[in-house]
Amino acid sequence: MSPSLKIAISFILGIILVIIIGASGPSGEGTYTGDIVGCVTGSPDKEFVGGISRLNASMEDYRWAAQQTGVPWEAIAALHYREHNFYRDNPKNGQGPFQLYDLHNSNPSDPRLKDFRQSAQYAATFLRNKVANKLVPGKPLDADLEVLKTAFWKYNGSQKVFAPLPDKASYVMNYYDQEHYRMLFKNGKPDGRNGAFTVYTLLKQARYDNNGVLIALESNCPPAVAGQVSNQGTAFQMRVAQNAIATSNQLQGGRHTILPGFKGSFVCTHLVMKAYQEAGAALVTRTKLNLYRADEMLTYFKSGEGGTTFIPNGSGLPEPGDVLFYKANSRSSSHVGIVIGTRGNQVITRESNTRRVEQRLDVVDGRLRAQWSATVVGWGRVLK
Repeated sequence: MSPSLKIAISFILGIILVIIIGASGPSGEGTYTGDIVGCVTGSPDKEFVGGISRLNASMEDYRWAAQQTGVPWEAIAALHYREHNFYRDNPKNGQGPFQLYDLHNSNPSDPRLKDFRQSAQYAATFLRNKVANKLVPGKPLDADLEVLKTAFWKYNGSQKVFAPLPDKASYVMNYYDQEHYRMLFKNGKPDGRNGAFTVYTLLKQARYDNNGVLIALESNCPPAVAGQVSNQGTAFQMRVAQNAIATSNQLQGGRHTILPGFKGSFVCTHLVMKAYQEAGAALVTRTKLNLYRADEMLTYFKSGEGGTTFIPNGSGLPEPGDVLFYKANSRSSSHVGIVIGTRGNQVITRESNTRRVEQRLDVVDGRLRAQWSATVVGWGRVLK
């Protein structure tokens, strides 16, 4: 098959993939299965999906560089995406398609700039050398995923200075899961693209044809096992969870919470109402219930009005976007939060009017147990 025909086929496959999964975008919609190391739980961003034809066109070069260096081709491709969005040319800054600053003043005819295959090999070697003291002889760079994360983190020097750990760097982890949704650049603006480790993991999970061409992005996350929480959420539920994360990240003031631009104290029920409204399903009642009171919000979810339902604690596990109801006094409920996912054997929520916007609940004998002086009544869900 001629190189031009391969590129044409890759381009067509890329268009098909954009049509099939491009709408998911950076919102992370889709099935969420919990934070399992080596199993990405977010979704590919639109730029990643839109560049798949370019990725396929460079596949042979990635794999060649991997053979030369012992760096997984998926890691090389992840660097290429973060640095130059899968484009093969040498951009105007003269640092090559893998944006290595030490090539800045090199002659444009330098093979590391002019020849993409040489550029990929050089970048892979550079990446590997960043963690040379952590590598086990004879083992690939991704034998230890934490070492791979560290390599990505060190590759991008500015993120290494800005983010104290690889797990805190958007260059590495952005959109990997709910905890790493819409991470920030050092200028305080959200990073709109998948992190390098996220791309690496998506490529590890993808499906390829017999010629090694990427034909589908899909999750092969392992199922839950004893002692491990795993849950799923619809696209709508994921939007609710993501809205809760985005809003709670702006909160100030702890127990007396302030949301910039909002008059008065931004209490726990405000977070729930705002998250659902921004997801396109505002919580509205035809009764006299005051949905800004936790106990009356509980009554609303138990009523079934507006497609609501209530699940008592001990009846399975909540899903992202569910409203969690706590009881800490004589009322039926005194506090609420929104479930955003799971981590290990814990359910994670985002809440307002608390000392910490992110709360963790232990799963003990099939029931949720709060880590403060309250009991978990159950959780509400909007069936949509």
